[in-house]
Amino acid sequence: MRWVTDRPVKDAIRPTLENLYSTIDRNISSDSGILWFEGIELLVRVNGFDAVLKFVRSIVDISQNSEWTILIVGAPGTMDEEQWARLRREAPTIGRQQTTEENIDDSLSFVSEIGIYSTDQLIKLLGVVDEDIRVHLTKAGDKAISLKINDSVSAVNYMLSDVSIINEPPQMKQIPNFELEINVTPSLIDKFISGKSALADEDKFTVITDGENTKLVIGYASVNTNRVTIPVTTNTKSLIDKISFNANLFKEVLSANKECESATLYVSSEGLAKITFKVDDFSSTYFFVAAGDID
Repeated sequence: MRWVTDRPVKDAIRPTLENLYSTIDRNISSDSGILWFEGIELLVRVNGFDAVLKFVRSIVDISQNSEWTILIVGAPGTMDEEQWARLRREAPTIGRQQTTEENIDDSLSFVSEIGIYSTDQLIKLLGVVDEDIRVHLTKAGDKAISLKINDSVSAVNYMLSDVSIINEPPQMKQIPNFELEINVTPSLIDKFISGKSALADEDKFTVITDGENTKLVIGYASVNTNRVTIPVTTNTKSLIDKISFNANLFKEVLSANKECESATLYVSSEGLAKITFKVDDFSSTYFFVAAGDID
């Protein structure tokens, strides 16, 4: 058994059509047997449908002169009906698994692991619908296929990814001590977002403290510049050197968590910051690496 994935796994096959074709061609050149290939939707997502259709045709061609049976397995709901119909024309269909749809209500009482390959794409789709939405999870067996999101007028559909193709973030070997803890209030969030919008070309914000008073400065430099200064309250009284972080990323994180009940920004003099949010029963944590020297 070989795993088709981008992950650095021993004996894995990268999900490129050239790699797969050569592997299949090499294996079916002698003897006989059954070759089971599961997850054609992954190939479509990585390579595009038209390229995968040509790939399937080529596999059908080379298998006709061999003693091998090749089974290509895909989950319903991962492609539209026209695409499935075009694939089925290339080879007979053995069976089709029924899809089910689960409503994700406000309590989020369901338990399911879903793969979101592009958060940017999902965020853009969410911008089409109103804030008051209903979300339905389409599944084939126990596999999550798509999210259907609708408001009172519009609806969007987001195709989920197989979790195996999403690379896990590297684990931090050692997290430094965070000397400074800043209370992130709704007022701070609004002021930072507004300030960053006003200084759109500034890509850094700087944390400045004298041990008693602390402030976030967008556009700080050693010379006189356009800047936005936001005083903040802290849970600790620590004196650390001025340190800057990516203002664009920080704004995106704040914008995505505007409804948080509580949040704290932790800053380490070793060049790392993290911010934690809490909303109802959910929490999230983001890390930021220092953005280099101050101008």
